[in-house]
Order: sequence, then structure tokens, then C-alpha cells
Amino acid sequence: MPMSGGTGRSTTPPGPAPLAQIDNLNSMQFDGASDFIDCGDSDILSFGNGTTDSPFSLSGWVKPDNLIRFRFINKWSASLGYEYLFSTGTSRNLTFIINSRGSAARIGITSAILTSTDWQHWVATYDGTGSTTGTNSGMKIYINGVEVTTSDVNSGTYHATQNTTTHLKIGTEDNNFYYANGKIDEAAIFNVALTEAEILSIYNATAVVDGVNKTADLSQLTTPPVAWYRM
Repeated sequence: MPMSGGTGRSTTPPGPAPLAQIDNLNSMQFDGASDFIDCGDSDILSFGNGTTDSPFSLSGWVKPDNLIRFRFINKWSASLGYEYLFSTGTSRNLTFIINSRGSAARIGITSAILTSTDWQHWVATYDGTGSTTGTNSGMKIYINGVEVTTSDVNSGTYHATQNTTTHLKIGTEDNNFYYANGKIDEAAIFNVALTEAEILSIYNATAVVDGVNKTADLSQLTTPPVAWYRM
């Protein structure tokens, strides 16, 4: 998977001050056919024990060449167990799924269809307080620092997410059915639900400074990520 230029914006939008910046010179290119990163399994990447849920967030930059089934960050396996999936679907809606058991899932889908293939910052957060009735309570999706409207598409009676042996994968899910086609950068996983101000501070830190791509130093957040894949 060849390296290519990292994320970069030439302007900084209004909002919370950006985090401290670090150089961002490369990103990872995914071919949409077979490329992915296998990050293995670890308890720090799971956010439920079958009885209670814990809050978490998924964050990163993407530049899709194809917006259909762009698999981003996923711990999702038909054979080993479902935990969470952050991806676009067949209709180019950004989708955040938390699965508990079998067909029982809490799902948030952006109402707007994605059209941009420019660099964009995707974040999904869950505060751990979702209802057992299957609603996506506590789930939020942000694009470029702004929370977007989501609709509920849920099934079954929701139970707490399980801690499975499924590997975390970037660019595909553990089943290797669908792949990301485009670039991914600065993928990060947090064991807290990031606030809107924190998300904006990450987004605002990514810019071009004196001709050099810069991005947020996530280690400067109050709660740094439990995993950070800088590409």
C-alpha cells in the first residue's frame, strides 16, 4: 500500500482553538479490492462486557475515491463476533453500528448522502447510555467537526456490547467482504465520547502551515486515544 501526501487544509474554520500540531506528511492508499490494516485484538479496543456498555469514539481522516461501502474502522466479524462498524453503505450514507448479540444492533445512519471525495474528518461517538430497546440513543456522527443528523435503523432488543476476539481492521471488516477505496489517515480510537469542542479542536488543527501539512497532536487531549494509527 503506497504512501501518499497527508491531509491538509489551507483555511481554519471558526470554533474552538485547535490542538497543538504535528507534521502530517503521509497517508495510506487503499485500492478497494484487497488492501486493509489488521490491528489485532486487544481488550482496550472493546467497549462492553455483555452486561454494561462503555463510551468510546472513532475518529480519522478519509479521502474516498468511491463512497459506496467505504470501510473505515471496524471490529466486525460473522465468525468471531460483532462489536462496531463505521463505514458508508450502499447508498453512500455514513453508518455507525454497535452490535450486541446476533441481529440486535443499534444503528445510526446519516440522513444526508455523502457526495464529497475531498479530505474529510469522520467521527463517531457513543456515550454508553443507550436504551435496551434498540434506539441509537447516545450515538452521534460528525463530519468536518459538525454533528450531522442521523436516523434510527435498529433491530432486536439491545443488550450490552460483547468483548469478542474479532480483530480491529482499518479498510475492511473482519469478513473481508468490502474494502475502502481511497485514502485513510490519523485513525484513532478513544475510550471516551469526544465532545463537540474536542472534535472541532482536532478538525481545526489540520491545516497547511508554511507549505507543510499539519494535524492534531491527539496526545494533548484530556483523554488521549487508546490507539492511534498515524499511517
